[in-house]
Amino acid sequence: MEAERSDPKRLWQTIDTLLGRGRPPANDEISADRFQKYFEDKVASVCASTESEPSPDFLGGPAGVSLCKLDPVDCREVADAIRQLPNKSCAADPVPTSILKQLADDVAPFLTAVFNRSMMEGVAPAAFKLAFITPHLKKPYLDATDVRSLKSISNLSVIPLLLERLVAG
Repeated sequence: MEAERSDPKRLWQTIDTLLGRGRPPANDEISADRFQKYFEDKVASVCASTESEPSPDFLGGPAGVSLCKLDPVDCREVADAIRQLPNKSCAADPVPTSILKQLADDVAPFLTAVFNRSMMEGVAPAAFKLAFITPHLKKPYLDATDVRSLKSISNLSVIPLLLERLVAG
């Protein structure tokens, strides 16, 4: 990568190659619909194989502990959490994380309102539940033409991940 230092375009191409971005799928025969059907069938198979089993028993939490309310966050907490984000972005992000960090004080009031409402109602906005799914081979020696050889990688937008960090505290 020494030669790429003086050529930023070439450096980013090298980084993208190392991270596996921009490369064609392992096999053109595996469409998104085929990949989705495989996972739907897999879930249906698990459901069918466990439907005769008794429902699970859930234990309550420790005495005196309940999760009926999450503490609200304030603008300062949100802005600080934005600034601490790693500079990674996903295709679902409305702006690159590096720019979001520069605008932390400007977007914090809006995000604070959205996050507090979400925590108060116990429901995340639908947009927070979207992910980009990318198939990857589980092991390099597996057959790339077989959907059973693939695992799904879900990439979420940075905003729901930020809410998760704030709730986890």
